[in-house]
Amino acid sequence: MKERYPEVIENHVFLDHLIAESVNILSFIYARIYFPIYSNGLKEIAQYLGFRWSDSTASGLNALTWRYEWEVSKDFGLKQKLINYNAEDCEALEKVANAVAQLCQIQPDASNPADSNCVHTDSLKCETLYHFGNNIFSMPELQHINRAAYWDYQRDNIYVRSSQRLKRVSRKVAKKRTKALPINKVIGCLPPACCPKCGTKKS
Repeated sequence: MKERYPEVIENHVFLDHLIAESVNILSFIYARIYFPIYSNGLKEIAQYLGFRWSDSTASGLNALTWRYEWEVSKDFGLKQKLINYNAEDCEALEKVANAVAQLCQIQPDASNPADSNCVHTDSLKCETLYHFGNNIFSMPELQHINRAAYWDYQRDNIYVRSSQRLKRVSRKVAKKRTKALPINKVIGCLPPACCPKCGTKKS
């Protein structure tokens, strides 16, 4: 923007300072801070933190539409809508930046207070998929499926190695599965005389 509109710059030194000191907030959030939302977008994070845009339809896509309409009509209302949208985007970004700065100031080794909505990953219990013990399932059907899968694993990967009889059975089953079926039939499929839905006959 500086190279595109050099004539509208009032303070070159201040602008150069802003460019040099600018940082990408997303680089501090990504893979470090997980907000309880489904996106790392500015709109989603700022709205979770309590920020609201004055125009409920404000978005980056609509901003492009407003800009095109303003270039065509020079409507002052559209220009003011664009200015307000960009100003509120800056306010939303400031709110997100302040929240990230506050999270970075919290000591990771401190215990999480009961009234805090921030949880450090270091304080979470390490869960692994490969552990011994009984799993707790939300549905009894899942427990039944897991028990059956565990039994199959025990039979195919543990008991087979220690039992000569199961080894022979396993080899026979493998041979049966690898046997290819012979191609001994030819089935022809004639097209229907008319469409089964609309009844149109083939020309």
